Amino acid sequence: MVPAVWGFTSSCRAPLFNARGETIDSLPSFRDAFLANRCLIPASGFYEWRPSDRQLFCFERADGLLLAFAGIWKQVGSHLQATVITTTPNADMGGFHDRMPVILSPDAWTSWLSATPLPDNLRRSLISPSLDGTLSRWPVGRGVGNVRNDSPSLVDRVEPCGHPGAVLTLTKFPPDLRYPKSIPQIQGRVGWPY
Repeated sequence: MVPAVWGFTSSCRAPLFNARGETIDSLPSFRDAFLANRCLIPASGFYEWRPSDRQLFCFERADGLLLAFAGIWKQVGSHLQATVITTTPNADMGGFHDRMPVILSPDAWTSWLSATPLPDNLRRSLISPSLDGTLSRWPVGRGVGNVRNDSPSLVDRVEPCGHPGAVLTLTKFPPDLRYPKSIPQIQGRVGWPY
């Protein structure tokens, strides 16, 4: 394993953390890395918000194995930068996001890591959603959303609203804020319980 910084950087824009699989071979930002520098990015899981109620969920492989995201890398100065390739979602991600990481099965690793360019039909089959049922998910606490938190308990299952038996009422944000239109008010306290 070789450590890398997540995201391709440039002087004129924010880091590019993800690359769309549909355009990775044609965009100048990713084309060269896709042709020559494909990699696997291991992960035990990942988090995603459910848009309907802003509940965080942890996703992992249903069989308990590590995830292997399709990635690309490039050398920048003395360090490496890596980006995760995304695709359209499968049923496991339905209702969560319009994209998901490309998750490669172990039998695809050799083809993905080959130093030769991928033929179009192989590229399309590799950069596709994983099979439905590949992922399992469960709700997790709001501590995940704070970068200062780093604990194994972040993946612990919680009740979907974060507090068993909570009574929820909605309080409106002013429309000019760039936050969700409403937040729960739990037993007189505004905000999500932690």
